[in-house]
Amino acid sequence: MKVKNYMAVLFLGMAVTMAACSSNAETTDEDDPSATEQAQETDVKDKTNASDEANEETDKETASSSEAEKTAEGEDTRPFTKKSFDSERQAAAYIKDYRKIEQTNMELGHGIKASRDAGAGHEHILWNEGNWLIETDFPLDDQYANAVYPDNEKLAADIVDYLEDHYLPAPEDRGVIKINGFADSKQTLIQWQDGKVVYEKKSKEAHPLDLIKQAVEEGKG
Repeated sequence: MKVKNYMAVLFLGMAVTMAACSSNAETTDEDDPSATEQAQETDVKDKTNASDEANEETDKETASSSEAEKTAEGEDTRPFTKKSFDSERQAAAYIKDYRKIEQTNMELGHGIKASRDAGAGHEHILWNEGNWLIETDFPLDDQYANAVYPDNEKLAADIVDYLEDHYLPAPEDRGVIKINGFADSKQTLIQWQDGKVVYEKKSKEAHPLDLIKQAVEEGKG
């Protein structure tokens, strides 16, 4: 009789133990706050990493697009802008400092004569090519000159030589090319009028001759 009672107690204990194990096995992460918080943190980190990767790809695409607009020489290859006006007179007035050079004192080659003057640390060379005015503004002191094209007279002669066999667009009334050769403010500006429209482009990076070549190509179109 004692044996039967002992066996009954043993089986009852085993049943309780198995029920407890089954209950623990069925407990989910939802009953464990720390597990839920850990899962949420992991999800946030995954989303953050995905967002960072997407932003990084966007930055790379933007940089790639920006680089595509320039050549290895720093040439700005973006197209000329077009500014429209209500009248041809307004379009012509938008282009400042255009004039015909009457008095000349230097030869640039190919029969082109220019006016050369200096003062206040600046040396200007100005000449006309058809209805174009081309002007270079360089420092008298070479230490302030742009290292890429420090020789004012040589640059002017190179431009004249190039334009002997290549043709800028024919302006309706006027066109200007202004080249600043100071290292701290270098810039090339090209503008010309076509009826009520002014074509314009400026660059601090492109070599002046590269920009002039782009204007020649624009004129072909």
